[in-house]
Amino acid sequence: MVCCFTVTCFLCIVCVLIGVTSLLQFCMGLYLTFLQNDVITINRLVKTERFDSYLAYVLFAFIGLGFISLLFVFFSIYGAIKQNRALTLFMTILWLFSLTLNLVMLAVSLLYYYFILSQLRPLLVLSLREAPDATIKLLDILQLKYSCCGIDGKNDYNQIVPNSLPSSCCREPNCWEETDLKSTNSTLSSVYTSGCYLLIKQHLTIELWILIGVTGLCSLLQIFAVLFLCVLNERYRKFDELPRFAINQLTPGVPMNNIQNAPRAVSEPLEITQI
Repeated sequence: MVCCFTVTCFLCIVCVLIGVTSLLQFCMGLYLTFLQNDVITINRLVKTERFDSYLAYVLFAFIGLGFISLLFVFFSIYGAIKQNRALTLFMTILWLFSLTLNLVMLAVSLLYYYFILSQLRPLLVLSLREAPDATIKLLDILQLKYSCCGIDGKNDYNQIVPNSLPSSCCREPNCWEETDLKSTNSTLSSVYTSGCYLLIKQHLTIELWILIGVTGLCSLLQIFAVLFLCVLNERYRKFDELPRFAINQLTPGVPMNNIQNAPRAVSEPLEITQI
């Protein structure tokens, strides 16, 4: 049982690390989904009529996996300490399920980074053309905060509403009434000329690398947890299969003929080693 104790210690250490990363996963998911307004706005911008690349789906899975992993950590440690073979076997199956979901989410995040992010500019332009009112409303939030205008620049709006701009593109209210919108002189113009695309791409890149990094770390730790649980289950199985012997332990000073009152039968598993 010394080996079981060692494996249990390693498993508890891994479970504590998983608990820390799962708590980070859960909190970061809540922050990116509900608290960080810029990320919420950008995620809604990326969603188009024809192409649904809404990152909220990944973030919801991020939150859910973080929460259930915290529960799995508690029951895994409890089952290992109590040497409960049935519970450790059940937790092994649950960890395999959680590991599969983490690997799927990791793959989706990597695909999003390498394939969707490279098409971000045309997707945003498509969103502006197909749903101009909703897209302009979302862009207003970013334009007011970061002093940018449009996706690539103020000319994006000329294709939607000629000779008109959202008020968030202006350094002064209703600037397009007194400004030549076709002017490219950013020094004299009262309109923000830089687009919001680089800002949107930067936020999405940071968000994706957080998802990839935390999910990858959780997956790695869960692989170790599954391995340790499998070793424990195998040790418990071998221990249960060991032969058991009844040892009569006699009370000192009691004669052998008074066998009904004296002995205590102790059933213990003994491991027999052939030398």
